[in-house]
Amino acid sequence: MSENQGEDSKNSLRNSGDKDDSIFSKGDKGLSHEQARSVKHDIRNSLANVELAIYHLRSEVPTNKSTEDLFEILERGCKQIESIITERL
Repeated sequence: MSENQGEDSKNSLRNSGDKDDSIFSKGDKGLSHEQARSVKHDIRNSLANVELAIYHLRSEVPTNKSTEDLFEILERGCKQIESIITERL
């Protein structure tokens, strides 16, 4: 890898959190607004099912430190996915 390619990769990673780095800024390769809306809807519906399953499992599974930690990991993952959807789509 050349020195310039390494710098380009670093800059790309550094800028990946920018608001302009959405799927719409990728030109012809990006999604249309309608497609993005549809993707958001589908992901959020699936995510709602996961969150509902977590809610029900909490009431069914005996809680201890280990299961509570697992539920928290699942909930954080759901929140992170929602955040990505909100920021990127």
